[in-house]
Amino acid sequence: MKTRQKKIADKIAQMPISFKATYKRATEGKSLRACINAQCQECCYYQIQEVRNCTSFTCPLYAVRPYQLPQGSLEDQDTPPESTYSAKERGR
Repeated sequence: MKTRQKKIADKIAQMPISFKATYKRATEGKSLRACINAQCQECCYYQIQEVRNCTSFTCPLYAVRPYQLPQGSLEDQDTPPESTYSAKERGR
């Protein structure tokens, strides 16, 4: 069975370079903000626009997710933007 450090190293090796530092800070327990950012980025397959347009309104991290549009911009629309990936497509 792999150790936590080995699993983390394997995951870091597979992710886009620009997200590695955030994930490393999160897994080292150095920043709660990094933990939130890393979770949202991973959930949306490292697509910033997908995090911004997240429609998982019941997610505990929804209100604090990174890359949000300015306050009030979604409320002005009749319907919220749809995410490109559904939970079923992500295997969740």
